[in-house]
Amino acid sequence: ALQSAASTSTSTSSSTSTSGGSGALDHLRYAVFGLGNSRSHSQHYNVIGRKMDAYLEELGGERLYERGEGDDAGCLDSDFEEWSEKLQAALKERVDVAKKPSSSPASTTANTQQVAPLFGVSDTPAVNGAVLSTSAATIPTQQRSFYSDNTHKVQVVSKKEVLAGERPVFEVLFDVSNMGEEGRYTTGDHVCIYAQNSDETVARMCETANIDPALSLHIGSGEVKDSMQYLRGGLSIGEVVKNYVDINGIPSTRLLRTFAECAQSGGEKETLAGWAASREAYSAEVKTPSRSTLQILERFPSISLHIDTILNAFPRLQPRFYSISSSAKASPSTVGVTLRPLIYTNGDGAVKHGVASNWISNLNEGDWAALSVRESIFHLPSAHDTPIVMVGAGTGVAPFLAFLRERMAVMQVDGVSKMGDATLIMGYRNSGEVVGRECVQNAMRMGALSQHIYAYSDVASSSTARPVFPSDSIKANRDAIVSTLDNGGKVYICGGAQGFGTSVIDAMKDILLHTPYTYDTLLDQQVILEDLAD
Repeated sequence: ALQSAASTSTSTSSSTSTSGGSGALDHLRYAVFGLGNSRSHSQHYNVIGRKMDAYLEELGGERLYERGEGDDAGCLDSDFEEWSEKLQAALKERVDVAKKPSSSPASTTANTQQVAPLFGVSDTPAVNGAVLSTSAATIPTQQRSFYSDNTHKVQVVSKKEVLAGERPVFEVLFDVSNMGEEGRYTTGDHVCIYAQNSDETVARMCETANIDPALSLHIGSGEVKDSMQYLRGGLSIGEVVKNYVDINGIPSTRLLRTFAECAQSGGEKETLAGWAASREAYSAEVKTPSRSTLQILERFPSISLHIDTILNAFPRLQPRFYSISSSAKASPSTVGVTLRPLIYTNGDGAVKHGVASNWISNLNEGDWAALSVRESIFHLPSAHDTPIVMVGAGTGVAPFLAFLRERMAVMQVDGVSKMGDATLIMGYRNSGEVVGRECVQNAMRMGALSQHIYAYSDVASSSTARPVFPSDSIKANRDAIVSTLDNGGKVYICGGAQGFGTSVIDAMKDILLHTPYTYDTLLDQQVILEDLAD
């Protein structure tokens, strides 16, 4: 991701092209702030921001202020706020324009509290009009501002539990036939799904804010920002919080300052302000223990929130991205996701539930969801005889199930009798947690998969009497993987970025020593493709 600020002189033509080489953007004044994570994506850390900064300068742009870099491994919000304050000072110095009070991040809440609130609560009967709460097959024009441009409302055509037990896994299929061209996908693409907060967390949030969820939202006579047009007067407060407000994420330092200003207790105000002001305190008290916005509000009961503050200061509930586990050739009108509901215990000992994974897992046939298809580069080779190696862990098998289904469909539908060798290396806790076993077996029987290697981290399931991880399997199969590369093949890696991703990348770099290849070069050439996220 990249955030940037840029301004052009009044003489700049709107038709200026960035493809004109040096001097093409000599009227542009710019500043770049890049985003990255030095822990989970160290090899790509802030690479987009750095390249963009250099490219704009190469094309003749004037850098207003040095590039900023946000590190999500630390405190990204603090990184941005420190940089933005310095940028604003540089802008003030250059253009000699006094900074408006509202431009300071620290003043956001104060302005929200002092200006007459635009959003309020009414005791008039509420209406059921949030997109995911109605049976309407389309997203109303007014509410489209909450969703990306190519988002459509679709129905669940099937849901099945593909792995039972304490850590179940579900496969959910969505009918995308009504999406037209925007529902077309290539096997290996992603799907972006909008979820809802659970009824339990919504009730807790409304109780904490002392707002009756059954009452309706009132919108005053002021102007509603274009980005908030999805908010409609008459919607119940419960529906608004359920569909649009992020209450389960880790609060930013800016939001903590909002809470400090709204706290009625001097001690709570001081504590919250201290956490917001110190990187160390924020990391120790909020980010590392993974305390959610709702947990902070419950821990500091003197925080008094108006619905206007909630809607303006809280972040919007964001969609989640999932690898598509279905095959475009085998099932072009349906998009499938294979996922495990995220349930974990945070630093406070509180059990937390992932918003989207649990919401999707609770969907049933006929239920509605809002989603869009997102193109990726994580695609199979166009030549069917190209050898491939797939490395994953847990539900990171999802795109590989799609690959196997696609390869089987190519053999069945297109009559291709011989496919390139395909090796699947997957890591699981134990043999009871293998996902997609039937699909793998079918692919082996048809010749769409050459071999599968399972690495079990539980000693009881390991044949070596010690934990085995995908990184170990990579090293053990070094010659076969290098041979795949020698024969023009590709390597695909899918799973968590920090633990799994780091170890697999290190193992790949290790086996490539004393070969003509380097990991970073193969990555740039899209010979190695990563789909890593946490």
